[in-house]
Amino acid sequence: MSPDSALRDLVQAYEPTVIAFGEAHAPATYAGKSTVARFTDALLPVVASRSHFLLVELLAPPQAGCAPARARAEQESATITSGQRVENQNEYQKLGHRARKLGVLPDILRATCDDLRAIAAPEGGVLAYMETIARLAIHELTVRLEQPHPERPLVLSYGGALHNDASPRAERESWSFGPALLEATRGRYLEVDLIVPALITDSETWRAFPWYDAYRAAHHKPGETLVIPWGEHSAALIFSPEP
Repeated sequence: MSPDSALRDLVQAYEPTVIAFGEAHAPATYAGKSTVARFTDALLPVVASRSHFLLVELLAPPQAGCAPARARAEQESATITSGQRVENQNEYQKLGHRARKLGVLPDILRATCDDLRAIAAPEGGVLAYMETIARLAIHELTVRLEQPHPERPLVLSYGGALHNDASPRAERESWSFGPALLEATRGRYLEVDLIVPALITDSETWRAFPWYDAYRAAHHKPGETLVIPWGEHSAALIFSPEP
């Protein structure tokens, strides 16, 4: 099965009004095609014709004011993205451009000075940064849901695989917009984790994913896109193994 066929099957099976795609960010050592590039090329066109909006989870500061808080927030952002490929953010921007060409309105998260001050506070830091992303995403996606587009009803988001969790772990509930969107859509919310097999390692981080054991038992073959549903509103789409 190809990635586009796998996504079509998921959309048909779940009939969502919001699809939140989450990736495991590519590390600096990975030289293959990134997850976001695969989504841009193969998967976005599958859902673009029925989608009117795509939220790309990049956090933009206000254009003016609160310079000290902005500098501190940028430090926290650098901490989160350290070790990731430097091309990651540029590829997110390319995703936005591709969406617009396909008739899907893209947007990003826009922080206020108060948001940045909360991140910059001594009790803020990385945790406050993650919570800010989730809170702003809830607001933006909910607003888009309230603006009906009968011909293109789908709302999309693309970002990290922690923020889209439909059933987040207890210590990460404030990082995820999934539960709020489940309520806002009356259950028509779909979390899709997009996974490049070459990035999967036998580590605590990967073993924590609910689909990990099923993946290890699946004997994933080259040329095969693997779909592993788990829970009522969640699935992993795992691209074909690379040579």
